[in-house]
Parts: sequence; structure tokens; C-alpha cells
Amino acid sequence: MQMNSSSATALHIDHVQTIRASDESGGSIMKLLMTVAIVLFGFASAGVAAADDAGTVKVYTEQCAMCHGADGKGHSVMGKKLAVKDWGDGKTLNPISDADLEKMIRVGKGAMPGFTSLSDGQVKAMADYVRAFQK
Repeated sequence: MQMNSSSATALHIDHVQTIRASDESGGSIMKLLMTVAIVLFGFASAGVAAADDAGTVKVYTEQCAMCHGADGKGHSVMGKKLAVKDWGDGKTLNPISDADLEKMIRVGKGAMPGFTSLSDGQVKAMADYVRAFQK
């Protein structure tokens, strides 16, 4: 089908009128596109967070749970022996800043070794994971 300039102009005008009609009815193409973009970004972010969480849980389970317990309460045999504090109790973690908690994870504290092989993102994810025991 061949289109001349007047039919192309008519098509454009029809398209613009359709968009305006959509705007007038309360729904805008821009709003729709922004909503779709936000939803897609949310799904993408959730996928990344889920992957990070799986890695964080793996490191915690393999390196931390033997003393701190799977639930962060420190009720494991080693946790009791070392008098590990209960992370579920807000009195334990609330006074500690995020920076200090991340430093403890990176450098270690007392009998706890530091985890120097973790990236800054992994250390932050571990600090967030540990803080989640309070909830």
C-alpha cells in the first residue's frame, strides 16, 4: 500500500487524536510507559536481590552459623562456649552503626575472624542479613 503525504498526515493526526483521547480519559501513554518501566525495574532488582540473598545465606550458613546459629541467637554449641550474643535482641545490634557492623564482618572481633575476601557489597549484604534477625 502506497501512502501519499496527505494520507500520512491524516494517519498522524488520527494517532495524535487517539493519544489525546487517552489523555483525556485519565490514562496517559507516558504514565503507562513509566508504570511498565517501574514494574520491570522492580522485577530486575528483585532478581538481583534474590541472587545476592542466596549468596549471603550460603556464606552465613557455611561461615557464621556454627557460632551464631542459623537463627542468629547464638545457641549453638560453639556460640554458647564463646558467649555469642543474640542478634534477635535489639539491645545487641541497635547500638552498633552499620559502618561498625560492616567493619566487624570485614576485620573480625574477638574470636571471630574477619572476612577480607568479601566485596564491599557482600559485606553490606551480610550486615543487612544479620540485622534482619531482629525482625
